[in-house]
Amino acid sequence: MCRHDGYPAYVVNATTSKHVSLGIEFAQWNNMELVAPSGDILTLNEHQNTDLFWAVRGGGGSTYGVITSITFETHPSPAISHLTWAFVVEPGAPFLSDLFAYLLSQLPSLEAAGVSMYCTSQKAASTNPFPIAGLPSEVAGVMGIAVLQDNTDPEALATLWEPMSKAVSERWPSVTFASQSLEFASWVDWFGVTRDTRPVGGNNVMASRLLDETALSEDLDGLSGAIETAMSEAGRLTAFLVSGKAVHEADGNKGGNAVHPSWRRAYVHAITSSSFPSFNATAKSAAIERVDAAVEGLRRLAPDMGSYLNEGSRYEKDWQEAFWGANYPRLLEIKRAVDPNNVFCRSAYQVDRGSVVCKREVEGSSLAT
Repeated sequence: MCRHDGYPAYVVNATTSKHVSLGIEFAQWNNMELVAPSGDILTLNEHQNTDLFWAVRGGGGSTYGVITSITFETHPSPAISHLTWAFVVEPGAPFLSDLFAYLLSQLPSLEAAGVSMYCTSQKAASTNPFPIAGLPSEVAGVMGIAVLQDNTDPEALATLWEPMSKAVSERWPSVTFASQSLEFASWVDWFGVTRDTRPVGGNNVMASRLLDETALSEDLDGLSGAIETAMSEAGRLTAFLVSGKAVHEADGNKGGNAVHPSWRRAYVHAITSSSFPSFNATAKSAAIERVDAAVEGLRRLAPDMGSYLNEGSRYEKDWQEAFWGANYPRLLEIKRAVDPNNVFCRSAYQVDRGSVVCKREVEGSSLAT
């Protein structure tokens, strides 16, 4: 199986627990060819051009050159056990953020059992992105999908959800739990049925935060408050369980990678977003402000964690720290060495020579792009 999410040079997370068991996906790249700003064609691996090999894997790949080929390590396609689940509440339920905080606090233990998943929360009755037979098409609550791989017990996921369902029922008796399970012979079969078929294209601002076990389990009141802030400002919060043990323990001797060091502690990649109509600068500015306010609670909850570059805010105030943390100074040094004339910056941009990325003036603010 050779499968990656999004643009290869920016991808960190993965859809399924097999990826988690293999570690951060960049570790699956063995070799690359890159056309440098000088025009030289370079081979990048753990023995050749090692600084660039490290930088391109998570450091904003296109800022160092044009990658013309990547050699991936592949793995057998696993069988997939799939669970669609929902905790349905009355629209506007005041305890929704507490409910979501409790569920998120269980994710480290679910990851230890091999689970990967993503889930979302919505206060108002809205279209359920994960339909379940017997539920209305519009619901409020917390809902998501979960997967196990190469699992021999078709009841395993349902069994893992039983104690959570029981705890929720005891604390919030009005909550309705529903689930639906499916089995697939391979990842390809699973993807063919569950892939996102919604229309693409549109105007959207998003921001994200990585959350470690401390953020998820040590202060549930603080986590609930951060969730409430996100939902109040942007309508929903989405959480991805896409990291865990092997990401935390990934072998740095295979060339390493430049992703934010907090990935080595993260379990959850949490996103909030807001859309706006085309050709409406006022609405765009309002969306930017909403999303920034929505994610602020997560920043305060996990101040020493970062943000996932591929699904982060281009308007992130402290973007060097948010996207790369302690790796940024080395990335900047490599950028200056390989591209001293800033060839890989769009000419319309005002180049900040003290920056890995290009910058421009937009609506009166200096924004990383």
